[in-house]
Amino acid sequence: MLTFSKMKNTFPLLFCMCLPLLSFTQTVYGTTGLVKTPTAYTLKSGEVAIGYVQFADLFKKKYGDESFRQWTAHANIGFMSTFEAGIRVVGVPKVPVFDSNLPYEYYIDRIVNVKFAFLHERKILPQFAIGIQDAIGTRIFNATYLVASKKIAFSKVVACKLSLGYGTKLIEYIFDTPDNYRLLGFFGGVEVDMMHRVALMIEYDSKKINAGVRLNPRDWLNLYGYYTSMKDWGGGVSLKFNI
Repeated sequence: MLTFSKMKNTFPLLFCMCLPLLSFTQTVYGTTGLVKTPTAYTLKSGEVAIGYVQFADLFKKKYGDESFRQWTAHANIGFMSTFEAGIRVVGVPKVPVFDSNLPYEYYIDRIVNVKFAFLHERKILPQFAIGIQDAIGTRIFNATYLVASKKIAFSKVVACKLSLGYGTKLIEYIFDTPDNYRLLGFFGGVEVDMMHRVALMIEYDSKKINAGVRLNPRDWLNLYGYYTSMKDWGGGVSLKFNI
């Protein structure tokens, strides 16, 4: 018979077993994911993530494969543990703006992203989600995608999250053709989470391979290090809290 005393001893064990599965990483774009690629997971209902990142990224199609240093400030919020929405402000200091009517000297843009998890994870089945990024406005960072993710626990302290997705051109059937596709074709990656405090990430973002590390010294604090396109270093910080 399971007594209250035994139950009290069981709860800490169950909590420790679940620890590797509790924390989710924010991408450099703000949405829940790996380094640059989204996963099928969303923030929990009422959970807010805000952050700041500096990294290198492809900017516009006309620049080819050249990467530019960028800074990003982002804020995302979860609804019903199914829907996630956010806004991101990005600045690219080495790309000048020549419009004298604008109050800044280099390129600054605002991007809205949304993601909806329409099939939640089961014992065997992965979680599925669809998402849209930068669908209106300049659409330089545009992405429309479908992604599936699955968590696998190897032990009480080590777990991984696997993700596989596909970036589409569906958005051009609603609006005109965007200037650039951030995700086009297959993308995916893996995150290895150790003791809920350290995570290693590697991914293919449909164009380049990126790697990263996440440190979680506090439940509300994440610190990031990035190695994008396997040549450029970056880093950032994000805070999580409930409202």
